[in-house]
Amino acid sequence: MARNTALSHFDADRQWQNWDNIIRILGFADMKELHQWMVGPLFRPYRVELYNDYYAPERARLGPQGSVPLPTRLQAHARIVEEEIYGQKRFSRYTSDQPLDKSNWTAVDHFALFLYRATEANQTAPDGLYEGRSQDVDGHYAKM
Repeated sequence: MARNTALSHFDADRQWQNWDNIIRILGFADMKELHQWMVGPLFRPYRVELYNDYYAPERARLGPQGSVPLPTRLQAHARIVEEEIYGQKRFSRYTSDQPLDKSNWTAVDHFALFLYRATEANQTAPDGLYEGRSQDVDGHYAKM
């Protein structure tokens, strides 16, 4: 995959509401390449978890006329920092062997876990979004 190596600062979630922007921000060549990544192991498992644990239950609770509230990326980033700082490791200690108790989680908690896990997967995989990149970790979370 040929990708754009430039990482710009994004100050608004609205930039993520347009497919052309998403393709550009993530550095994909086109929609086909983005789709291949989205259905692959570096994105899909985390999206499915977010859907199953938060979105689907909220949709069922609210009914067909309800709108499922989605937090902003900035809210999720703040939650990641808040929960990982000083060794609390709320999201990083999560494994399939020790699942988290999500019974009292908010939308921000679920979205933060999604961002954390997808970002971590893409940082460590040889074919992840950050392959050959020199951005700092904060840049990775901003990009995801």
